[in-house]
Amino acid sequence: MTLIKNALIADGGGGNAFAGDILINGEYIEAIAPDLGSVPGTERIAATGLYALPGFIDIHRHGDLIPFAGGGTEELRQGITTFINGNCGFSAVPSSRQNFPLLRHYALPVIGAIPERFAGMGFAEFRRELEGCALRSHIGYLCGGGALRIAVKGFEPGPLSAAEQDRIGGLLQDELDAGVFGLSLGLMYAPENYYSMEELAKLCEIPAKQGRIVTAHLWGEGKSLPESVDKIIRLARRSGASFHISHLKAAGRSCWKTRIPGILEKIRTARDGGLDISFDVYPYTAASTSLVTLLPPALQQGGVERMLDRLREPTVRAETAAALRTEQSLWDNLALDLGWDRIVPGRGRESGKTIAEIAEERGQSGEECVFDLLLENRGNVPIFLYSMCEEDVETILAEPGVIVASDAIYPEDGTAHPRRYGAHARFLSRYAGKKGFEQALQSVTALPAERFGLKTRGRLRKNAVADILLVDRDRLRDTADYADPARLPEGIVMAMVAGRPSFFENKREYNAGGKLLLAQKG
Repeated sequence: MTLIKNALIADGGGGNAFAGDILINGEYIEAIAPDLGSVPGTERIAATGLYALPGFIDIHRHGDLIPFAGGGTEELRQGITTFINGNCGFSAVPSSRQNFPLLRHYALPVIGAIPERFAGMGFAEFRRELEGCALRSHIGYLCGGGALRIAVKGFEPGPLSAAEQDRIGGLLQDELDAGVFGLSLGLMYAPENYYSMEELAKLCEIPAKQGRIVTAHLWGEGKSLPESVDKIIRLARRSGASFHISHLKAAGRSCWKTRIPGILEKIRTARDGGLDISFDVYPYTAASTSLVTLLPPALQQGGVERMLDRLREPTVRAETAAALRTEQSLWDNLALDLGWDRIVPGRGRESGKTIAEIAEERGQSGEECVFDLLLENRGNVPIFLYSMCEEDVETILAEPGVIVASDAIYPEDGTAHPRRYGAHARFLSRYAGKKGFEQALQSVTALPAERFGLKTRGRLRKNAVADILLVDRDRLRDTADYADPARLPEGIVMAMVAGRPSFFENKREYNAGGKLLLAQKG
């Protein structure tokens, strides 16, 4: 047994912190009280002057492959004791052997290189691969809607045949049976933007019948944001599914300070009407994605390699450049709305410079520069988009029930976004003031646990899993920035995972106390 002594306990429920002790027996909390005295046979951890918090729960990361690379240290050092992968339609499984190369290339800028041995796997086999991995934090998975469609239809547009719809539905059902927490959709990205509303409704009915969640990267986060949220509301009503909107934002200068209040009102009204819709946000004004996503969706038909072949054709380049300089009705042209001076590649010899700067050095237009960057890097160009304004971020963070998540991506190489290393500490140290620390804490503990049905996590209470942080609030802050993103936060003194002290700030030792979390059959 372990006794944490004299901590200030913020239990994740939103109430004021109180001084007390926590007794841990095995993986679980046995008691919490103002003074548990001296308990014989316990390992004692002195916590005078420190806050005891539930471990942070990050429901939106793209660390699907972390366990296979011996990773997980950076998450633990941020206080993340549980995280969910397979977001935005990107997941390492399922795949078909025939279309595995398409999936691998598609996912490369987001989750890294999927090992060849995973070709043709589903989550049941993927689970068995995970059994040999040492996990430092608990991890769970969603099934990506992009992976599903690629497995059956590749990057071909057009409606699904009845047989294709059945195959995709069957694959999804297999993944749910194997323990994924639900379905994730990346509706902005090809090939998922080829799904019709009818096809999506049928797909979402499958997790709905089992009480599993559907998470969604919206079709558009700029001018089409209101329409995109309306579509989610219609899908929720039609399918009966619980929906969670990923990284809610208003992207593009033309949308700043005007869209978010109305969007939040739409969501409130839908909830009042009985729909189960939630959302998360990350506490930054820059997004991170792949450069490919800025191009017209039609150009992406057939996958990345076919897109690159098209970009070698002068006529296609000219047509695409003209499209990128023109307002579009069918897709959000963020390149036009933001300008090339707010888009920064995170990979290649010129990373860190804006597209505008690189284009000027090369003597090219911004559009021609983008085409060549994609060709030089075989389409694998992660980017930062300085697409949001601070006022909108603060408005979303102030909304009751908001969940804070990182949307951390893990490109095979190149510069990562600072949100991968510091989102939770940044939120609690910079944005918690208006709500108060204890109220804000719910957004990274109890609320995400509740949304994903993690009933014994996210709170410090008797019989909960002992995922516990000791934090020096006076020092708690993020240190990562865009110039040097791979810097971890300060002030997290200890992380305990399932009753095992797994990280101490003053030591370089990391225990593997994490487990693979599986959704309970409902």
